[in-house]
Amino acid sequence: MNEVKTFFSPLRENVFLHLNKTTFIKGENIWFAAYVYDQNEELPSVSTSNLHVALYNSKGQEVKKEIIYVEHGIGHGQFLIDENFTDSSYYIKAWTNWMNNFEEVKAYWQRIEILNSGSRLNAMNTEPTIDYTPLVDVFPEGGKIISSANNVIGFQIKNAFSKTNPVESIALLDDQGGVKDNGISFDAYGYGKFNMYIEHSKEYQLRVTFKNGNEIFKTLPQATEEGINVNVASISSSYINLAVNTNPATLEKERGNVQFLLFKKNTRSFVKELILDSTSTIIKIPKKSLYGGLNSITLFNSDLIPQSERLVFNDHGLVGGGKELKVGYEYNGTKDSVVLSVALNNKADSLAHLSVSVLPARSIAYRPRQNIVSSMLVEPYIKNAFRGVGRNLELNNRQSLLNTELQLLLNGGGSYPWKLIETGEWEETFNIENGIGLSGKILDADLGNEEQIWFYTKEMGNAFYTLLEEDKSFSVNQILYEGDSLFISVFDKKGKLRKPKVEVNLDMGNTENAVQIPKQEFVSEFYPELDPTETGMSLLEPETINLDEVVLEGRRNRIGGSYLGYANHQVTKEDANRYGSLTIYLRRLGFRVSVENSRLVVASNRFPHPVLPIFVDGMYSNGTELIDWPLSLVSRISYDSNSPKAISITLNRQSRAKEKKYEVLPIAHGYAFSTPYEAPNYLSIKDEVFQLLGAIHWEPNLTLRADLESHISFHSFEQEQFIIHFEGIDSNGKLISQKEFISLRQN
Repeated sequence: MNEVKTFFSPLRENVFLHLNKTTFIKGENIWFAAYVYDQNEELPSVSTSNLHVALYNSKGQEVKKEIIYVEHGIGHGQFLIDENFTDSSYYIKAWTNWMNNFEEVKAYWQRIEILNSGSRLNAMNTEPTIDYTPLVDVFPEGGKIISSANNVIGFQIKNAFSKTNPVESIALLDDQGGVKDNGISFDAYGYGKFNMYIEHSKEYQLRVTFKNGNEIFKTLPQATEEGINVNVASISSSYINLAVNTNPATLEKERGNVQFLLFKKNTRSFVKELILDSTSTIIKIPKKSLYGGLNSITLFNSDLIPQSERLVFNDHGLVGGGKELKVGYEYNGTKDSVVLSVALNNKADSLAHLSVSVLPARSIAYRPRQNIVSSMLVEPYIKNAFRGVGRNLELNNRQSLLNTELQLLLNGGGSYPWKLIETGEWEETFNIENGIGLSGKILDADLGNEEQIWFYTKEMGNAFYTLLEEDKSFSVNQILYEGDSLFISVFDKKGKLRKPKVEVNLDMGNTENAVQIPKQEFVSEFYPELDPTETGMSLLEPETINLDEVVLEGRRNRIGGSYLGYANHQVTKEDANRYGSLTIYLRRLGFRVSVENSRLVVASNRFPHPVLPIFVDGMYSNGTELIDWPLSLVSRISYDSNSPKAISITLNRQSRAKEKKYEVLPIAHGYAFSTPYEAPNYLSIKDEVFQLLGAIHWEPNLTLRADLESHISFHSFEQEQFIIHFEGIDSNGKLISQKEFISLRQN
């Protein structure tokens, strides 16, 4: 249907943050890896580079905010939990500016707990602002209750499992008080459903009875005289069986007429026809014919009027028991560190980016609402957030998938009902943000002789240039980090630099997001059985220690510094005058150099000519700023002459730091620096607090290739057992979420 393709044609981005944990002690950092996903293409988003991440207290007041640089959908950062954190609960939220164009697109959010000095562990589960009064909601499957027909009705009992007064039973009553069903079951989250033939002109209600004898009642919605519903009858490993149900009055009108089932996901859709010749028709749908992840089904009658909607989750080809990764482990030689080996089980030609959180085996400090799979494949499509979806997809067994289907029943047509698709319009009010806007004017520019402005950032080592306009102004978007220094110089036609008089403005873009944190929040998704003990909280030392972490890719040496020095080419003034540009000099050294997508790409001259990463003063460069770079700015070029794995460029600091040639300005606003992981300096690593709430290691960006095993080394903190949480995505859009328990105890 054209309406589907038109509605979903604009880019829709979704965000997931993998936090190293969700419960913290004051003085720790909140470490996170960010994933931005293109919902339509089901790939890492290459459109946006600016991710807004903010912390709010329980009253919704902003505490901290940062802009995180995202490249190919991946970024990372951290927040220090300092003396400004005085509450026990906070919320972290993340969004892109482009997401603000769509009401139905949700910002990422996660509740976190902060334990202050003198807190007790059981304070983690207390929040005085939450109303724990039991509530009952009912959701007819397909969107309505049909009179004189079989109906499936889902329900949710919020706060069903109070420790002092849990729900004991649920019964269905008719309008005369008669009990129609006294054994309606429900799961650990208070979700359930029941089948019921609705008699004509009768009303029904649910009776919920609690342990103390109290009862609450919920009247079912009024039944319609005519209508057609689509229900999920059953699910197997290969099929989803749908039931199309109606009543005799509707069948009389529609008998023999073609009905239409529209299956859709994002821009893709297909239609399946059926002839209505019974009040109940079963349709067997092969999972392989559906789209991976969440599918929306809309049933149209013969007049193309929508009758019913239902969401179904198709796990076919998506999750393979949660074991996308092969994980090995061993102690190092001195047994004070653990070496973790990670490889892709699927040997397809792909590249995967993972974030890794290592916690003590008994940890209760990581309790996210979602994992990356549920966050990208389920949450964008549902109206009402529900509990346990991430856990269900992680388990990936028959019961967990049935639990997911029950919860989808409660969401009707989801975030994208047909009415919205048919009539929905959007206006591009918020732009896609790429880089920090840098604009200004060279007040003393000689336009007859000067055309280019040269910029260099001191800490990050990014160099770039732009052209002067006729009014001496300039405007460019670049990767600028808050707290860095910006060197600005002007080139004349002979390539000579001089210090200009300059006015500069930084544009941070729109940092606001109108999406509110949902009122319904959940303390625990992955560990609902937690009952924290009454244990006093130990304090952190005021200093932190920087662990000597080593991240290896296969058996390769680290890149940069003395590790990369088999061939060192010192660039002389004669070289700079003779070759002029970095591009020409790299070709002279025998590399294959090209410009692709406005980036300098350097490849080995040896078959199969792999593209080589470039590091400038130890920092990775994507090649954008290296195009037409004067060789005079380079001091040395280093690489492995036997088998190049990377190129290391050392800048000529003496030439670039001459104050007379540059105007130096502080970057007051920009991307937040991401610092290397620092393990907190706990007072004790043997007490209960460390076992339950401590952190061992955090790796925000582990790269895996199908043909290589990657390694992480981390300090053991005298622990023998660990729980490791992996989240990530590969270059083909495959979402990875895996939890591993490892033990190095000797038998």
